[in-house]
Amino acid sequence: MAGHDASHLVYVAARMPATGESQTALNAEWGHPEFRSCLRVDAEGVMSLADEAVDFLFHRTQPNLARVAMAYRRTMRSEIPVDPIVEPAWQSVASSYVVCTDDRAVRVEQQRLRASWAQHRIELDCDHSPFLSAPDELSAFIAETHREEAR
Repeated sequence: MAGHDASHLVYVAARMPATGESQTALNAEWGHPEFRSCLRVDAEGVMSLADEAVDFLFHRTQPNLARVAMAYRRTMRSEIPVDPIVEPAWQSVASSYVVCTDDRAVRVEQQRLRASWAQHRIELDCDHSPFLSAPDELSAFIAETHREEAR
């Protein structure tokens, strides 16, 4: 529920849940099956990314930056909520959505659907990681939408 206390939410190729939508049920439509082959989950539910994930997350990123990003990847416990989201924060908090049109991890049509719900949206010709592959465009969009919200 922390999102409800934010002043602005920015979704970057991210799950922006619909009211009553189970994020677990969304899995089949959300990500590219090829990308899922890069996910490793152990018996305790700890997830890690295989080296091949670089081709899905950073294929438009400068190779030196992609190497650094992959070198700093860490394991994480990734638990996608099973229960439907009753009151998504984006319905009461200003929101922006960044669609990554050359994303190989998350399906672009899912991003576009969710972007249509946001007050501000942009499509960037980039991979799943625009903070590395399109930083100028991403930062300009975030700055402009926050200026608009501040008016």
